[in-house]
Amino acid sequence: ELRLLDGAWKQFDTAYAVRADAAGLLAGAAGHWQRDGRTSSPSAFEDDADLFQGTCDVTWKASGWSIAAAGHARHVDGDGSLTDYGVMAHASVVVAERIDVFARYVHLWPDGDRPGGAEDFSTIEAGGTWSMVPG
Repeated sequence: ELRLLDGAWKQFDTAYAVRADAAGLLAGAAGHWQRDGRTSSPSAFEDDADLFQGTCDVTWKASGWSIAAAGHARHVDGDGSLTDYGVMAHASVVVAERIDVFARYVHLWPDGDRPGGAEDFSTIEAGGTWSMVPG
């Protein structure tokens, strides 16, 4: 992870905004590789399928608002191969003391060769957060 600007590491512990937050930008990336019979690969694949996963994300927070975006890729390689991709975007803003509202969009592009169907999938979410303890 990489933190830029004046924001503190602690302000990135939550997705919601806080009015006291200093401007901060957090970027992160991670990868994973696994090979054995426990890769959550389709049952048609051999036991020694390889699983590769990667993710990257960025969050920008300032006084009373935050925005975030993330991407994820997963590739399973065995008797066949599958690659899935996903993205997420999130925004939140403080509307009153200890209350914020947020909106989030998520989209998944599964591999077209996936058994059982491979339709794209999207969700839109909106909601709010009420902090019982001042933050």
